[in-house]
Amino acid sequence: MDEEAVTSERGAIDRLREAINEEGTASAWADSVGLSRQYVGDVLARRRPPGPRLLSALGLVRETRIVARRS
Repeated sequence: MDEEAVTSERGAIDRLREAINEEGTASAWADSVGLSRQYVGDVLARRRPPGPRLLSALGLVRETRIVARRS
């Protein structure tokens, strides 16, 4: 996986898909990082957001930013 910045949930899910492709299957990846297969499937289907443990397994962390509102 490349080290470019991930700036959205969609980017994190793209990174998850890359990790799964490297491992072979979503089930194998979930097992290898200690997450449930159902949870990983839910994240892929966008039924649940990626949580801290999944993000950590991808080498990511969620940060909250405050930015100026555009007028």
